[in-house]
Amino acid sequence: MTKPFPANVPIHIIKKTKDFLFVVKPHGVKSTENCPNSITREPSLAHYLERQLKAEEFKYEVLEPCYGISKNSHGIMAYIHNYNTLERFKSGEISFMKHYAALVHSSPVEKEGIIRLPIRNSKIDFKGDEAETYYRVENRLTDKYSLLHVACKTNISNQIELHLDHLKCPLIGDNIAAYKAENGMLREELSIKDFPKFLSLCTVDVSDIQGSIDFTLSYSTSDVFSYLLGNLRLRLDYEAKKKRRSETIKKHKITIENFFSKTMQ
Repeated sequence: MTKPFPANVPIHIIKKTKDFLFVVKPHGVKSTENCPNSITREPSLAHYLERQLKAEEFKYEVLEPCYGISKNSHGIMAYIHNYNTLERFKSGEISFMKHYAALVHSSPVEKEGIIRLPIRNSKIDFKGDEAETYYRVENRLTDKYSLLHVACKTNISNQIELHLDHLKCPLIGDNIAAYKAENGMLREELSIKDFPKFLSLCTVDVSDIQGSIDFTLSYSTSDVFSYLLGNLRLRLDYEAKKKRRSETIKKHKITIENFFSKTMQ
């Protein structure tokens, strides 16, 4: 049976300007609408935001997302709420630089760098769209994990995930990522529907070519770390349950084998 979508999701609005609304997109909510031919009717962040703005009697002409965030990630989402600014955005006059906190497997060889690899159809493809990702190691937590600051101006689907995977430092919780152990043989793949990614859009730089818009908006670092640590707890809980399930299956298998061996004697 399909799980029903929540009727209401409270949205934290962190800033209102004459041009933009900045909100925190929670994990598990789509940042943009489904394509017209989609068979699902899953509500997007705008759906919940519209209901909340109506209750607050906030007047707006339009509610247009400026970029997308993965359903399984969280962070600052920007919306344009007037037609004049929307036209300027569509003409390329307004741009956004997005900065993320990312928890990854292993650690890059270089402490910081830029990854320039084109992407098409969620794959690295040299015939695809240009994509550029900057990264900097903020903290090497252990030999196995690192906290990165990641920034990208382009907004290609799965850009960060693909570029970090190419760096051999895949994002923890990324369903499409796989990494190789030191022996070059072991390969881990995580395939859990709607599992939270260890990725949070925590800072947005907004600017335009006229210089009339130029500011930076950041989300509380403590909130970002709370989100990442919450994901880590979910991951550990999942691994613990998977281990217990594996042990139970193994135990039952031995019991069944013993039963049949005694029966055949």
